[in-house]
Amino acid sequence: MGWLEFYRTVTTPIGLVVIPVIRFFEKRSSDPSAWRQRRGLLPETVLKQAPFDLWIHGASVGEMTAVKAIVDQIMKMRPSTKVLVSSFTPAGVLQARKIFAHNIPTIHLPIDYPKATRLVSSALSPKVFCTVETELWPNLLLSLRETGSRLLLLNGRISGRSFNSYKRIRFLLKELLGSFDFICTITNADRERLICLGAKTKRLKICGNAKYEDMLIKADPQKAKAVGQKLGLAQIDRPVIVAGSIRANEYRDVYQASIRLRRDGLEPFIVLVPRHLERTKQIKAYLEAKGETFQLSSQVLSSRLPTIAYKHCSFLIIDQIGLLFWLYHYCHVAFVGGSIAPLGGQNIMEPAAWGKPVIFGPFVDNFQEAADLLIQQGGGRMVRNSDDLYLELKRILVNQNLRKGAGKMAKKTLEMLGKGAASIQAQKILEFLCE
Repeated sequence: MGWLEFYRTVTTPIGLVVIPVIRFFEKRSSDPSAWRQRRGLLPETVLKQAPFDLWIHGASVGEMTAVKAIVDQIMKMRPSTKVLVSSFTPAGVLQARKIFAHNIPTIHLPIDYPKATRLVSSALSPKVFCTVETELWPNLLLSLRETGSRLLLLNGRISGRSFNSYKRIRFLLKELLGSFDFICTITNADRERLICLGAKTKRLKICGNAKYEDMLIKADPQKAKAVGQKLGLAQIDRPVIVAGSIRANEYRDVYQASIRLRRDGLEPFIVLVPRHLERTKQIKAYLEAKGETFQLSSQVLSSRLPTIAYKHCSFLIIDQIGLLFWLYHYCHVAFVGGSIAPLGGQNIMEPAAWGKPVIFGPFVDNFQEAADLLIQQGGGRMVRNSDDLYLELKRILVNQNLRKGAGKMAKKTLEMLGKGAASIQAQKILEFLCE
C-alpha cells in the first residue's frame, strides 16, 4: 500500500464526523448549495454539462488571477474547450463567478474525504485537471487519477518557509507530486524545491507567473480613469502615496513616515488600503487619536464633488474591496504591506504594472524572486521600519528623474517575470487535451 492509499484509508472514518457537521451548517446556511458541494453533491446545472475537458482549481481569491489568465489563453487557442473552475474558499468562488460570469461554471471544492472526491471526480470526469500554486489535496488527486484524468500543477511555487515544513512530510509529497503528468513552476528556485520534495525532473518546466501576465493585460488606463474620477484622485495636486494591502500595525509605520514628510514640506496625500476591511475601524481610531481628519472611500463615492472632501485632509481610507489595483495608477510611489509585519508579503508587482516605484519590507517570502529582481533592476526598494520608509519615500518624491526611472524598471521587471507565462501554461494544457 502506497502513502496515498494509506492516507485514503486513514481519512475515510473522518467523514463519519465531518459529514454530520457539514449537514448541520447546510441546514442553517443561507447558501445550502455550497455546503452540499462540500459533500460532493454538485448542482444539476453543472452535472448536465459534464464531462468537462478542463477542470482548473484555485484555492482562493489570489489564485483566481492566475486561473483567469490561463483560462483566457485557453479560450483564445481553443474556444470550444469545456471548462469548469473551482475554489476552496467562499471568497474565491465569488471572485470566480464575478470573473467568468455565466460562461464557465464554478463550484465549491469538496472536502478531501474519499466519498466526496470520488463522487465529484466521477461526475465531472475531466480530461485534464489543473491545480494552481501547489494546492494539493491527496484524496482528490487520487480519485481523479483513478477516473483517468491527466493531472497538471500550474504556477507551481514553494516558498522558503513552506519548503522547510514540507520536507518533514516528503514521504507523502513524493508520491503526491509524482502523480502529476506535468508541473509548471514559476521560478528555478520553485523547480529545485519541488524536485527535492519528490517531483520528477523530466516533468517540470519553468514557465513564469501567470498572475503577472494578467496584470500587464489588466493595467488599462481607461478603466483606472473611471475609478480615479469617482474618487477624485486625478485632481489631487500633491504627491500621492498608496499603501496597499497593509496588515497588522503597518498603518502606523506609514503614518509616522508621512508626518516626517509633511514636516519636510512635501504634503503627501496618503491612500491607506487595509488587506482586511475589518481593520478599517482600527485605522480610523488611530488617525482620530492623532487629531487627523480623513475620508472613507465609501463616503467619497457617494459625494457628487469628491475632490472637496480632500481639501482639509491628507488621508483616504479604502473601506471597499476591488479598488487597490486601479489606485496604484494614481500614485507617485507605492508601499506594499504584509512585509514590514512578518506575514510573507502581498503582491508587490501590482504597482509595477502601472510603472510605479515599489517599496516593501523584508518579509516577502511569497514574492521573494520578484522582490530580488525588483531591487536588482532598480524598480523597488526594501525598508525595515518607519524610519527607512520615510527616507525612501522622500528620496523618490523629491527626485522626479529617479521616480520615473524606477517606475520604468519596475514595469520591465514585471515583463521579465510574467510575459508569456499564461500562454505557455495554456499551451501545455492543450497538449494533454489534444492527445
